[in-house]
Amino acid sequence: MRLTTVVLGVYCGLAAAGNPHPWMYGVPDYPDLDMDELMTQAGVDLVSEAASNTVSSASNSSSFSNSTTSAGGEPCAAINSLLSQASPTSRRAIPAELGMMCLASVPLDKTGNVKLIDDLKLFVKWQSNIAYLKNPPANYTEKPVDIMGELDTMQKGLSNGTFKNEYDFQMGLMMLFNRAYDNHFAYQPDILASAMQFQRPPGTELISVSSDGKAMPEVFLYQDIRKANNDSSYKPSAVKKIDGLDVMEYLRNASTQSDFHDADTRWNALFPSQALISSGTTFLGSFRTGQYPGPNTTMLFANGTEYSQLNLAVVFGNFTGVNSGQAFFKQFCTGPKPVTEVEQPATTTVASRTSSMPTATPTPSQIGYPKAIILNPNLSVGGYYINGTGYEDVAVLSIPSYESPNVQSFQNVMRDFIRMSKAQGKTKMIFDLRGNGGGNAILGYDTFKQVFPQADQEPFGGTRFRANDAIKAAYQLTGDFLANKTFVQSNQTAFIQAFGRGSTPDDVIGLTASFNYQHQLDVNNKPIKTSDAAFGPQTANGDQFTTTIRYNFSDPVSTSYQGFSVIGFDKNKNETNTPQPFKAQDMVMLHDGMCSSTCAIASELLKNQGAVRTIAVGGRPQEGPMQGVGGTKGAQVFSWDDIQLRMQATYFLGSPEQQAQWDKQDLGKTAFATQLFKRSAYQGGRVAGGINLKDNLRQNDASGTPLEFMYEAADCRMFFTAAMVSDVTALWKGVADRMFKGGMDQCVKGSTGDASSVSAGGQKRAGDGSIAEGKAVDSTLRSAASGRTTAGALGHKQILLEEAKDLLVSEPIKHNGSLANPADPAPPAGHVHDSLREQLQQLQCSYDDSQRQVAELRAQVASLQLEKKQTQKVHDLTVLKLHDAAEEVRKSVERQSSAFQAIEAQRNTVFEPARDAEAAAKAEGPDLAKARNDDEETDEAGEHTALRAASDAELETAVRAESSRTAEARTSFVEQPWPTPPPTSLDECPEQLSESSADILAKATRLQETQEQSCDRAREMEKKWLPVLEAENTRLREYQQCLDQRSAERTATFARDRHAREQDRQVREQERQVCEEERRLREEERQVRQQNRQVRQQKLDELKAKYAELRAQSGKGKAKASEETQVEHTYAPHAATPARPDIEQEVEQESQRPSESASTQDEEDA
Repeated sequence: MRLTTVVLGVYCGLAAAGNPHPWMYGVPDYPDLDMDELMTQAGVDLVSEAASNTVSSASNSSSFSNSTTSAGGEPCAAINSLLSQASPTSRRAIPAELGMMCLASVPLDKTGNVKLIDDLKLFVKWQSNIAYLKNPPANYTEKPVDIMGELDTMQKGLSNGTFKNEYDFQMGLMMLFNRAYDNHFAYQPDILASAMQFQRPPGTELISVSSDGKAMPEVFLYQDIRKANNDSSYKPSAVKKIDGLDVMEYLRNASTQSDFHDADTRWNALFPSQALISSGTTFLGSFRTGQYPGPNTTMLFANGTEYSQLNLAVVFGNFTGVNSGQAFFKQFCTGPKPVTEVEQPATTTVASRTSSMPTATPTPSQIGYPKAIILNPNLSVGGYYINGTGYEDVAVLSIPSYESPNVQSFQNVMRDFIRMSKAQGKTKMIFDLRGNGGGNAILGYDTFKQVFPQADQEPFGGTRFRANDAIKAAYQLTGDFLANKTFVQSNQTAFIQAFGRGSTPDDVIGLTASFNYQHQLDVNNKPIKTSDAAFGPQTANGDQFTTTIRYNFSDPVSTSYQGFSVIGFDKNKNETNTPQPFKAQDMVMLHDGMCSSTCAIASELLKNQGAVRTIAVGGRPQEGPMQGVGGTKGAQVFSWDDIQLRMQATYFLGSPEQQAQWDKQDLGKTAFATQLFKRSAYQGGRVAGGINLKDNLRQNDASGTPLEFMYEAADCRMFFTAAMVSDVTALWKGVADRMFKGGMDQCVKGSTGDASSVSAGGQKRAGDGSIAEGKAVDSTLRSAASGRTTAGALGHKQILLEEAKDLLVSEPIKHNGSLANPADPAPPAGHVHDSLREQLQQLQCSYDDSQRQVAELRAQVASLQLEKKQTQKVHDLTVLKLHDAAEEVRKSVERQSSAFQAIEAQRNTVFEPARDAEAAAKAEGPDLAKARNDDEETDEAGEHTALRAASDAELETAVRAESSRTAEARTSFVEQPWPTPPPTSLDECPEQLSESSADILAKATRLQETQEQSCDRAREMEKKWLPVLEAENTRLREYQQCLDQRSAERTATFARDRHAREQDRQVREQERQVCEEERRLREEERQVRQQNRQVRQQKLDELKAKYAELRAQSGKGKAKASEETQVEHTYAPHAATPARPDIEQEVEQESQRPSESASTQDEEDA
């Protein structure tokens, strides 16, 4: 197997550091399927005609006992039948209970799942914080979870009957990952995400609102609140019970399905997100869509009314041929299928769509928001002003996402808005970060620098990997590749076989960029020189980690964006002179807890380094503080294929001998794992699942605790009000009232002044523990009895101690042949339980003594190391001082030599005319010289003689002085012998240290005196020119400020002109539409008149034909009538002429109408 395709542009720096993944909010994606439309469609068609033939009482039934009878008792076959009978234009939705029955019929794949867990263990070792999940700090709010131990337990459960079917096992596996409450750490099994998704019916979305933002909120239907906001006469009724349970209890239980590490954030995730919807992301809340919610949803309201409706399963998998649980497994649980095999949803015309779905490049418009002053095309960032008295000085930067296809556009929008705000006199800024799931991590660092552009405000951004054998090999091979020492670099055939023809070393560098220490900085912002220095490892909390690394913002490879520069670095380095636009106390971050990844990076920088305060909105209906950041605080996410691709690249860099060794280790197994990729769901063409690759660390935190495990309360908390649901400006005004206008008394009771908040100085708090240098990558021991792992330093006593705790605390005590029950009486005295407790106490005491001894030894070692470091520091400083003094003397000699040369040049310049005149006089000859005026000759010769004598005297004096000083310096510095060279190590030559140090200090003293004498003239020049330079700098600064002011004015003028042009364009567009509408109406009138003419012409033709027929009939009788007429004339010569028939008059009238109509039409057309 060879890596024949190299993915270009996969630098693992900041490009992918925080990209939000589809599983983050529980909304699955599927190739070529418009899930947004399926979720937001108000009227979901339950294919009722087909369902009525298979399922009785579909709208209210809670049982589907009849649903499988028509398909031979197989619920999956019933789904197949329903979908096949449905109209092509109907929605692909079925009753949720039928979908659940189908999933429960899928048989358990014991063999495949054992291998699946083996693969998962390989990749879980890359999760940066599994040690902290197992043993979290005291202030961590969630329960500990031993991921590796739980995987072992599930693997054993496959053989002892713990799981009844494939759904039970896969659900348990997914919920294990969910208990880590890390958005980056997730596993999405195929059975749950490749075929269908459970939903409650449209209209069941909920919202939690308070009467004033401080009083305890109640739960309402989301659509009821929106209706009440539009109709003041409508009074919504609160929800009191859901499916028979109190609404608060039910929602607290349901909120555990979300993967946020904060309970208040999980509560907010139950409801629709205004910020996410405005950014084009469909998020209706985890209450609406998520795990199986039961057959029906029944709600009881405060006014006594009850609502009950059937729950749904939206089907997006191809059920063709799926007539059993076994067929379901074969179709959906055996690996990804080509896109051509995916059954596409029914095609709908534009007219049939009831809503406009966001596209890859949505029209810049945020639903429910006022008109933006400036807005990024993909809606990820926008700037707003708040209209209303008392809010004229407040600006709002809404950042619902850091995901932007054009990072330069994102930076420009934010920078332009900040400048426009300052030009408009805005002095306060709200960062609305609600719903921000992350994105391009480089933009998180840039956000901080936008408002703190000073050069001394450099983002910390310290991160680290969890150390393992595979990462160590990746670091080593990357270092070898950079040094041109790998096997494939010496064998071109092997390189082509490994990476494909046409691949270059740059492609390999792109794949291994995460481990390229040459583009990384250490914790002190210094270059890392070797791969060993980058890898470490270091020990913390019983686990091992790489050394802390930082991004080099001046290196495009490190930041992963060619041509883009963070404010204050590289191409934007000149912006460090830009004044800070807002004071820290005049900025505030608005959070709803749903802030993850890049958003957490930006929040930490603004809070820790900038002291910017936070206000949180929403959360559980209870008093007390709330965290602003409730999503993952990890610095970078890697999906399963990200890990495998880089391990394959590392593997193929090795020699055949190295590869043979790696095949037996985690590196080779990870590079070629297959079962995990076969059983994972795929979203957008990529495997759905991954790990948090890097911890994000706090600056100056000696404990090395990941930010994920630090509790960070907001400075204030408020609840949503009904007005805020529909009008975001009401929310922003509430923030301004509390944070800028002294309204902290409006915050929820008990939510202010928490020790971890900025208001209490908690932004600098560090974690517990410390970091120590590690010796080996894998020094853990495993207890076969308990399955726990522990660092080698803890030893056998700690293992026994943990096993005893498991026996006494975690597991029920067996007595009389059965498991102990809390209701059972206590065991008799002297029982083995008491004996175990005594042993536990003894082990605990012994363990505590050992720990104290270890602590004392560590303190002594640390003291000795500190003393040694201080002595070494004195020695190093002395040597540096000597070298600095010598360098100053050398520079002084150079300055003296330059001064001598300048004096000589000046002398030559002064006497050059005299020499020329003397030479000319000699050339003129004696005769011409005598002819000169004797007086002029005498005066000129005397003047030149005096000038030359004075210059010679001055030059001689200066030369003697300079020569004297130079000779003295040379004698003191060069000719005298150097002292004995300093020892290279204190341990090697301790006795030489005192003597050499005394000589060095004496030497340095003499050299310093010489230096001071030599620099007197330099100081005089400095005093002379320093005021001039300062005046010039002041003038330049004033000029720069003038330029900045003019630039801001031009920017504001340009924005106003652009706004005016946009309004003119809109007016012209409206006029064009009106004209178009008028033309259309005239065309319709013309067509109507044309039809009328045709009808009249048809009628005229009919009348003419009738008239002709009558004339023909009358003609036949004329002959006979003539004879009779003659007879009548004979007897009645004075008879009257017969009257004209009426039909002739009608024909004549009709014949005149077309001409009249035509003339009227001609007049109208003209």
